[in-house]
Amino acid sequence: MNLEKYFKLLNNNPLFAVLNEQEQQKLLNVSSRIAIFKKNRIVYMEQKECLSLDLILKGRLVVQDINKNGNVVLIKHINKGETIGANLLFANNNKYPMTFIAKTQTSILQINKNTILDLCHNNSLFLQQFLLLVSEQAIFLATKVKSLNRKSLRRYIVEFLQQEYHNQQSRIIKLPLTKKELAEKFAVQRSSLSRELQKMKKEGLINYDANTITIVNLALNT
Repeated sequence: MNLEKYFKLLNNNPLFAVLNEQEQQKLLNVSSRIAIFKKNRIVYMEQKECLSLDLILKGRLVVQDINKNGNVVLIKHINKGETIGANLLFANNNKYPMTFIAKTQTSILQINKNTILDLCHNNSLFLQQFLLLVSEQAIFLATKVKSLNRKSLRRYIVEFLQQEYHNQQSRIIKLPLTKKELAEKFAVQRSSLSRELQKMKKEGLINYDANTITIVNLALNT
């Protein structure tokens, strides 16, 4: 398998950057496989067993969940160079708690459990980085669940607008997501998001159209 073009990607990832050239070569040519998924295809369905540590070589994944109200919740995007599965691979209950979908055509390097175990055993720096990755993924999920359980829809919208105002340095926020994707990010129906935006417009806080939201009052609050 000719995967030398992915050496740069490995070296840009903290987990694999600690491997020497021989270990990286073996990882790419012997100890893994590449899976390719077309746009909008399910990569891992909720409750599917996790059998590998995955590195996104190309494309983008979206992680979704269904909440107790039946709404699709956007948990996060996973981009090229990022990994999935570290927090599940060695767990007793190693089933994916959410669904992973290819947002674009996506190539994934799937590294089997025994290979990761050998690397952890033989390379203390890899073990340290792997444990750090497991911890970071666990903290992200715990924080996300806590956030979803506590915030109001208005709070989500305000924090989103504040973040984008900081990023774009403009009161006219060009939406990086569609309204449907934004609703999923906030774990609500699109109709609920539309109603809240209409309320905020009537209150003189914002104006909006299909592609932008304009902050009228910088003192946004809930």
